[in-house]
Amino acid sequence: MKFIKTFLYFIFIFFIVGIVTLYLYFTKTIKTKYKGFSGEKIITIEKGSSITRVSKILEREGIIKSSEFFRLAYKIYFRGKVINAGDFKFDKPLSIMDVLKKLISEYGILVSFTIKEGDSIFDIGKRLEDNSIFKEKYFINFVRENTYFISDLAPQAKSLEGYLYPDTYKFSKGIGIRKLVSMFVENFRKNFFPVWNKRPKKYSLSIHETITLASLIEKETSSPNERSLISSVFHNRLKRGMLLQCDPTFIYALKLDGVWGGKIGYKEIKYNSPYNTYLYGGLPPGPIANPGIESIKAAIYPKQTKYLYFVSKNDGTHYFSKTLKEHNRAVYNYQIRKVR
Repeated sequence: MKFIKTFLYFIFIFFIVGIVTLYLYFTKTIKTKYKGFSGEKIITIEKGSSITRVSKILEREGIIKSSEFFRLAYKIYFRGKVINAGDFKFDKPLSIMDVLKKLISEYGILVSFTIKEGDSIFDIGKRLEDNSIFKEKYFINFVRENTYFISDLAPQAKSLEGYLYPDTYKFSKGIGIRKLVSMFVENFRKNFFPVWNKRPKKYSLSIHETITLASLIEKETSSPNERSLISSVFHNRLKRGMLLQCDPTFIYALKLDGVWGGKIGYKEIKYNSPYNTYLYGGLPPGPIANPGIESIKAAIYPKQTKYLYFVSKNDGTHYFSKTLKEHNRAVYNYQIRKVR
């Protein structure tokens, strides 16, 4: 009986020593710095990657020595924490614990992304896909289906078009689409309201109408000096009940329906859509692009003129007319005769 007790005692001691030894080995391993590659490595962690997939990528690329120890360290010390998606740069020896902390606390390499003044959701979506951030269709569907971002500003809005503020943004490729769009919209609010809150008391357009008008102005001219003149033409036409006849509106209508072919003809001008200001009076149902703050200011503060028409002079500027006769003469001089 005494022999059995002694035997069990030694078994217990060996077990404890074994556990302690394994723990010390595990602890030392996950805290030992390792670099199994030369130079630097950019590792891409895709959205939704499992801890197993992440560990195997890191081991294969020489970032960590053991994927098994990486997974075990995650389960012990970081269970429930999110491994962020994105591009991560590694250029020096790191321990497994260092790598885990990096992937959980950081968001990877920041990319620079620009929304240009006058970009539509289609332009933004294409550029997001070109930069491997989101698929164009996924982005467009999201901004169409999640108008709650601006429900207080424009409850009638059919998409977030017009409210994605033109600017240069920096973020990780692993950013979620909700967070990214929120960044665009919050920047709109930040820049818009200081202007909107100082609008003239007699100004009658709503926020949505203002942004819609600003988007037309933005698409019609790239000349800073002409914005308020273009605005005056549209304001004058609206007051008289005249059709706005803004070419970018029917182009946008065609894009919305996925039938834009890149050419303008009679068929395109007569395309039946409430966005087509050649067919329907007043402003279109919503913005056709995302205007910059200067076009928004121009919409609120039009130049006081009697102009009702303008035509391109083919040099980035326009000729403005008060009468149809004068306008027709300008069309002949700058468009028809030039072609001949």
